[in-house]
Amino acid sequence: MPHAHDIPSEAGVRLAPRPPEATPLPPGRLAEIARHLAGAAELWRPVARPVAAPGAPARTRLLWTPAVEVWLVEWAPGQATRAHDHGGAATAFSIVDGALVEECLDVTIWTTCRRTTWRAPSTAAFAPGHVHLLANAGSGPAVSVHAQSPPRPRRRGQPVLAGLGTTSTGTEERCSSL
Repeated sequence: MPHAHDIPSEAGVRLAPRPPEATPLPPGRLAEIARHLAGAAELWRPVARPVAAPGAPARTRLLWTPAVEVWLVEWAPGQATRAHDHGGAATAFSIVDGALVEECLDVTIWTTCRRTTWRAPSTAAFAPGHVHLLANAGSGPAVSVHAQSPPRPRRRGQPVLAGLGTTSTGTEERCSSL
């Protein structure tokens, strides 16, 4: 199985594990990583969980380094997150299958400042401080790959895999009010 240092970027630069004091990656680089791993279905499909009934979307950690973590998220129809930020991390997600609706929130008044439907193969990236909620926008399952930097501390017992693939270019958009 390939390791984190084996993941090339679309520009041919290898993503190497960083020491704990690693500099957080910018949103554009996270978008590259999310797109790249979204296109590597042959590596993550074996660890994917069946999209189940109501509750939280199924999440599988695909990659963790001191600089970045990447999650596969599988959404049943009707599943959604609560409004959240990413604890000071920059984030990106790439839609693999289906569509997600995102509501970007203005934290000063806790109202929606933008609602966007992201369809496969869209990619979105956000600077730290972005507050949003995501939900499956369709009547069938949806699958997305999410990257964030800096990562949360790695917990024991979580599967980690890494690999390579190709993807098409998606769309990057930021909420202008944040």
